[in-house]
Amino acid sequence: MRKVGRIYSLDVSARFLVVFGLFALVFAVVAVLAINQYINLSYQNRELRARVDKLTRSLEEFQFQSQVLSHYNVLVSELNKVEQGKQGKDALPGSQEAAAPAAGNAGSTPSVTEPEPVDDASDRNADEPAGQAEALAAAAPDTPENPPIDVTDFSVDPEKGGKALRFKLSLRNIDPGNKAVAGYLTLVLVNQKDNSAAVATYPEVDIKDGLPADFRKGTQFSISYGKTVRGRIEKLEDAGNFTEGWVFVYSQDGKILLKKNLKADNA
Repeated sequence: MRKVGRIYSLDVSARFLVVFGLFALVFAVVAVLAINQYINLSYQNRELRARVDKLTRSLEEFQFQSQVLSHYNVLVSELNKVEQGKQGKDALPGSQEAAAPAAGNAGSTPSVTEPEPVDDASDRNADEPAGQAEALAAAAPDTPENPPIDVTDFSVDPEKGGKALRFKLSLRNIDPGNKAVAGYLTLVLVNQKDNSAAVATYPEVDIKDGLPADFRKGTQFSISYGKTVRGRIEKLEDAGNFTEGWVFVYSQDGKILLKKNLKADNA
């Protein structure tokens, strides 16, 4: 550095200026490229998030439509069974009426029909109380024609040498208006090797006349689309035999929303 009058001047070589200029140029180019890359990545992430949200909504809508279709098929099957039963009952009285005139025209001699022997064993069985499985099947709560909820994908997994059991089921909202559903759920499993044996319930609740005695002791839920319910039942004998049962779903004010027979998919 040298002084020229009152002004100081800096002696800089031409090589230093060239190197400094190249450095500044490279730095500017790299900075511009980095900024452009950051902007591009931000835009791509925003676009990917939008696509993921759209796919999620489409998947939820597809699952909802599948549940509605499955429930519709079940209703059609039940209606077909009812219609077949009605047709069978209508045909039976007609055949009896046709047989009665033919017997009257056969002759004037009256025929004496000996009474059929009564099976004492059947009378005794009729007087005996029904087993737990029969009581559960016979209980007929006032379920709605189009329940807003459905239970599928039921599976069981015995543990501890048959002394405990884990289960899993899918709870689906199939309300046509897609309204949120909340309430209580109780699962009642039956030993398939001995229908008169004590049932296994989750959560623990007393069974009276084939129904949970207190719906409020069921496990609480609240769903907009669906959820998986998992649980564990202990103090069992031969847990591998508990592969079938019933699920009871109540609203928050105690109205029955669904009673459905379940059979384990993996049994």
